[in-house]
Amino acid sequence: MQLFTNQSNQLFSLNEISFSLEKDIQKLLEFNLPLLTEYQFVASELIIKSNRIDTLAFGKESNAFVIIQYKRNRILLNIIAR
Repeated sequence: MQLFTNQSNQLFSLNEISFSLEKDIQKLLEFNLPLLTEYQFVASELIIKSNRIDTLAFGKESNAFVIIQYKRNRILLNIIAR
């Protein structure tokens, strides 16, 4: 999907930025999580028993925790209802 920016009523195409590491997109998403979603950042690289969670967030509206896992070509969200 092509994205555009508006500058003085003129649209300009935005260039796609590639991320070489999953960690780069993780840092960007964690920093901007409240801006992009309704979720609030809780923790990064959390280890529970033998499982590692890339990003843990909490949704106030859904009253549920969200586990975010990053893969090379996608981001997976798992919502855990309370």
